[in-house]
Amino acid sequence: MKTNHYFIILLSILFLGLGGYYLVHFGYYPVAFVNSKMILARSMNNDFVAAYQYYGNVLGAQGTDVKSEGFKRELHRQLLNRAIDNILIGGGLETIVGNDLAQLVENKLSAPNLKSKELADSVESLYGLSLPEFRELVLVPQAEREILEGRLTLQKKELSDWLTEARGLARVWILLPNLSWNGKEVVVATDK
Repeated sequence: MKTNHYFIILLSILFLGLGGYYLVHFGYYPVAFVNSKMILARSMNNDFVAAYQYYGNVLGAQGTDVKSEGFKRELHRQLLNRAIDNILIGGGLETIVGNDLAQLVENKLSAPNLKSKELADSVESLYGLSLPEFRELVLVPQAEREILEGRLTLQKKELSDWLTEARGLARVWILLPNLSWNGKEVVVATDK
């Protein structure tokens, strides 16, 4: 009886360890929290790969060193800022338009040229993403930003002012060692 108990405990520890390993290995752990919403390492890594390929194609052709650690650190910082803004915009839109948000985004992205073979090939070569991945990573957040900007224009407000206020009110916890939140944006953490 006692050996069965130890065996069950050993198997439990083994499965928890393996489960933890796979969660970390595949990036299913948070790198930041924004108003109780998580930003997962997996999504940040996908963003980084796409942005790095894009800038490698564009800036690399101009002679800019995109392989430097400073460039990569700045790219991570900008991508985390963008991910935080996307969460804030999504939350603001949910408050303003409610349940109609998904339909508004779908209407904005229903243009027939968004399904063309040429666009799919261009996205693949420039970003290294499939068209559905590009849609979720770039087009949906941009559509949400434009919808919020349109709603704010009706209220005679600017998106930049709204974002500044939302960033100031946001509760942001960054779990990455080299980046931190200064109350307005993500900054590179300084060594003390």
